[in-house]
Amino acid sequence: MKSKILENLNIGNIDSLLDDIKKYELEYPYDFDIYSIKASYYFMVGDLYNAEKTLLRGYDINIFNFDILYNLALVYEYKKDTINAIIFYNRAKIMAMNYLMDFNEIDDKDSRETYKKHISLITKKIDELSNRLDKEIKVAESSENLAFLLELRKKLANYSKEHNINFELDAMEPWCWKGQIYFGENLRYDLSYFVGYYSRIGIVFENTKAYRRVEILKILKDRLNDDINNDDGILKISEKVLLPILLKDENNLMIEKNGKTYEIFQQPNVFYYYKFDEDIKIKNNKYLIAQPIKLHSDDNKKKLIISIFIDGLCWNTVKQEGFKNLMPKTEKFFSDGIICNNFHSNAEWTYPSMASYFTGQYLINHNMYTSLAVKFLPKDTLTLAEIFKNSKFVNTKIDGDWRTSPDMGYIRGFDRVVDAIYGERMGVQEVITEAIDNIELFKDTNQYLFLGIADLHDIADNYRLSVCTQKEIDFENMQGSKIDSTSVMISSDDNKKARYLKQISYLDMYLGILFNHIKENFNDDEIVVTIFSDHGQGYLNDEKDNFFLNDNRTNVPLLIKGVTKEKYICDEYISAVDYISIMDKISDLNADLNNKDSNLPEFFGGKKRDFVISESLHSNRPYRVSFKNEKEYFYFETQGLATTDGRVKIGDYKTYLCDSELNVINDDDKIKYYTDIALERIKDRIIY
Repeated sequence: MKSKILENLNIGNIDSLLDDIKKYELEYPYDFDIYSIKASYYFMVGDLYNAEKTLLRGYDINIFNFDILYNLALVYEYKKDTINAIIFYNRAKIMAMNYLMDFNEIDDKDSRETYKKHISLITKKIDELSNRLDKEIKVAESSENLAFLLELRKKLANYSKEHNINFELDAMEPWCWKGQIYFGENLRYDLSYFVGYYSRIGIVFENTKAYRRVEILKILKDRLNDDINNDDGILKISEKVLLPILLKDENNLMIEKNGKTYEIFQQPNVFYYYKFDEDIKIKNNKYLIAQPIKLHSDDNKKKLIISIFIDGLCWNTVKQEGFKNLMPKTEKFFSDGIICNNFHSNAEWTYPSMASYFTGQYLINHNMYTSLAVKFLPKDTLTLAEIFKNSKFVNTKIDGDWRTSPDMGYIRGFDRVVDAIYGERMGVQEVITEAIDNIELFKDTNQYLFLGIADLHDIADNYRLSVCTQKEIDFENMQGSKIDSTSVMISSDDNKKARYLKQISYLDMYLGILFNHIKENFNDDEIVVTIFSDHGQGYLNDEKDNFFLNDNRTNVPLLIKGVTKEKYICDEYISAVDYISIMDKISDLNADLNNKDSNLPEFFGGKKRDFVISESLHSNRPYRVSFKNEKEYFYFETQGLATTDGRVKIGDYKTYLCDSELNVINDDDKIKYYTDIALERIKDRIIY
């Protein structure tokens, strides 16, 4: 029936077409193509209202689908909504380019040619509409219709932001090796933040773009523009605060306090912190003040809460090799804490996995699964940092992982972000020293600190390891060539495993420095410290357990200190989406955790899960999902490969059911039970 409907659409035969569409929709209610099919019918009969309405419903489900984006642009073009037409043509073009990359990868020549034509056509459309927009602006300017001009200016501002960031990879590229971290301007994702340069001595080195570090703070008062001339510079202060101030040009900061003027030299585009407890007047013409940090704490709250994210740390391997053997300093610090042995990530790589930690949502709900077309953290759910901010913690993120860049929404809830491209400027040494600095900076507050450590990626990427790590590795284990695969896609490699184990111990050395500082400055009942990870490593696999979503890829650590006075081992199967619920509970936040897949585990006073879910959705790879509990593991894998927009043909899918020791379980009823759950999860993503 679907092919008949598409044929009638192509030839413009609308007789009984709507009835056929409705019949098909009743039979296949989850076929995503129905949104474009129905919208095409409405468009053909001139019903632009229902065409737009139908397409927007589809867009809410899948923002990456080319047909939805292109058809929305077409509808807006016919409605003479020029700005929205340009926006959606631009999105469609970006997605067409991403489709093209995927078709190149699998050598699909026919599809490549089709999308080359799409790109050429859309480019012409955008040029034509841009010319139309220029004419509309000129007419608006000459009309002297103030209300119309203000409305147009608002639309243009939204268009400008959209064009600069959405679907353009601008959200990720400046923060990774391909890009150049920007500074001296507002954060593109949220203009209420300002990006300052960050270095120990404050000097800006323009020619070292890949080695830049930045400090991002929320703005209180921005007086950097020339057209601001009515500011008296007075700042009312009634309590002890830290006040970050930035000057745009190299100059002396001039502050009047108690009738006396003080001059302090400042480097440009760098935040300097000053402590005040009374009113001041800034006498410079151009300056920016970030939100002041109130230097007091609530004794009923924890003084220090830290989330330590270690990219790619496989807990299954740590258990096998011995926690105390690999990480003696970490093991000692958590010796009176909680060790969760069966904590599982929701995805096999950083981008979707970290979105699950921050939102408490599965991949299929937060939709952050492809870095080809960047999506932002969902705005309809609180993030990990926001639940702390709502409880009046002072929040800082120190990280160099571009999969959690500020421009993708990871700025939300943070007061201070120190960021750099991982490698030379944000390795474990820098993360730990910056963490200690931050702890001291905000010591008089209740603070939440998120740390990102990515040094285990050095193994898969064959980067040069530290000299002390090189010393510990046998010569034979140093061999290995540079390859393009990501760490989770690499097959078993004993040499990489040997280097990986030594690198874990290297991280432990620096973590020990942080742990010592915490022990020397805080009581155990004043802190909560956790360690977790996003995924394991493909090169740790053995021949017996070669399923893609096996424990070497999904079993990650969850270590907790500050909640108990003695050691507890938790063997409950816990999902990474539960992290936000656990943090809410052990930090006494009582946050609103609606619109989440998160569950408080039984161990922490909640409910035990039937199983934990890990899944993989990536273009040109099968869709894979695993369900695991203490009794059995179930694996599901499609025959068809996922498309760029995250849809997949099921085909002759594979299933496998085994016990926790990987012995096969022949139980047709259980296999059907789990298979039905797997298919239900992706019903909106199946290509029918």
